[in-house]
Amino acid sequence: MNRSDDKRERILQAALEVFDAQGYHGSTIPQVAKQAGVAAGTIYNHFKDKRDLVNVLYRYWKGEKRAAIDFGVDTQTPRQRFRHMFATFMSFGIDNPKGLSFLENHHHVPYLDEESRRISMQFVGRFTAFLQQMIAVQAIK
Repeated sequence: MNRSDDKRERILQAALEVFDAQGYHGSTIPQVAKQAGVAAGTIYNHFKDKRDLVNVLYRYWKGEKRAAIDFGVDTQTPRQRFRHMFATFMSFGIDNPKGLSFLENHHHVPYLDEESRRISMQFVGRFTAFLQQMIAVQAIK
């Protein structure tokens, strides 16, 4: 990892901390910069503005959540698949409380861009299809 990547990661981590504590509207780029230990101008070397920063962070955590949640395999019974999915969903939240909180607090907000909304809807669609499949085979009600 080069120094630029390291700074970008520090900025993203700092943004998660600041947005989680103060929300999007209560946060400023200088606050994120201070938390990251970089100059405010450095953030603009990596992100266009605060909206771009929140969207990159949102897509990152949506990807982490998508990767963490496992819908099981077809060789498992439907109930086993549901339990497995639920366990991985819960584990994501336990292992990443700020990431989960960030996603929940920034879902359906007007400053999410088209790409963030598209990624979110893909995940919701996959999750909904899985639940409908589980209902159809009477694994859940």
